[in-house]
Amino acid sequence: MVSLQCHQGDYVFRPGQPDTSIYVLQDGKLELFLTEPDGQETVMKEVFPGDSVHSLLSILDVITGHQRPYRTVCARAAEDSTVLRLPVEAFSAVFEKYPESLVRVVQIIMVRLQRVTFLALHNYLGLTNELFSH
Repeated sequence: MVSLQCHQGDYVFRPGQPDTSIYVLQDGKLELFLTEPDGQETVMKEVFPGDSVHSLLSILDVITGHQRPYRTVCARAAEDSTVLRLPVEAFSAVFEKYPESLVRVVQIIMVRLQRVTFLALHNYLGLTNELFSH
């Protein structure tokens, strides 16, 4: 685990950088945002102390050895902040020693992806009964 001291305006990560860590905000505030092609920034989420920033799919990528860079999202300190960076590779030894923990992590990721899929189908296509009738 690495402790990062970020001043207001410092980037924690940007598109193109390796997406191989889980970040936990210890104090301060972060903003996750997208930058539009015209340069306009859209804040997607504010991160407060105790919250984590991670990509579930990226965790799977690291576990399977297919690491990819961040594609679209940036994280920046909205105020002076302390961020703890946990490299996903640190979990590899635990997963090797306790394979059932890896299975549990994958199950959690799959359940969350299923929820996102159901919400998208419901919110954007109006499907509800159709999802559960078969």
